[in-house]
Amino acid sequence: MVEKILSALIMATLILTSCQNPPKQVNPETKNTTTVVPPNDEIVNSTSTDKDGNKLEISFNNTKDIATVKFKGETIELAGQKPASGIWYKNENYELRGKGEDVEFSKNGKIIFTNEVKDKDNSENIKQTDKTNTDKYWWENKNLGNNRPVSKNPEEGGADFLKFNGNKADYKVGDIVNQMSWAVNGNKLILTDLMHNRKIIFKVTDSYLLDEYGTKWTIKK
Repeated sequence: MVEKILSALIMATLILTSCQNPPKQVNPETKNTTTVVPPNDEIVNSTSTDKDGNKLEISFNNTKDIATVKFKGETIELAGQKPASGIWYKNENYELRGKGEDVEFSKNGKIIFTNEVKDKDNSENIKQTDKTNTDKYWWENKNLGNNRPVSKNPEEGGADFLKFNGNKADYKVGDIVNQMSWAVNGNKLILTDLMHNRKIIFKVTDSYLLDEYGTKWTIKK
């Protein structure tokens, strides 16, 4: 009788222990995940200096079409625009334009930085020379053009032209006509944008002007 009671107690203990410690569940398999790393952005850095020694540091992100400008302790981000030529970035207050070696930075329409461009031939600052004998300038009061193909896209504005009228000139490349003044320095003809103070330099020959892209400008007949 005692043996039966002991057996019953042992069975009860085993059942109670089994209920308190249920079998552990096997963890489901861990799924492998793949992280896609985007390609590096194409970054181009540039530094320009004006005549007073102020530096304009520019980081161009060509992938995102933005430019980050550092100037006098400020960092400004600008969005890319669609210039007829050169570079053009802006935001609500600031604007960055450039062509060739020329760079200008504006705030609320006022130019606050223009880089110091040096003549490649003599490494001296380009200075405009006053015209004293305008009779020797064969292009004066003439209309000049070039042989660049004319785009069929009406937004690009038709053929280029350069029209001289006294000491002023109308210069058109793409869809914008710029009002320019002009001066001569040696064998260089220097056009200066009256609005933005941007300079465009031509090499002078006896019968044509040669721009910085190697394009010949001759008198239109």
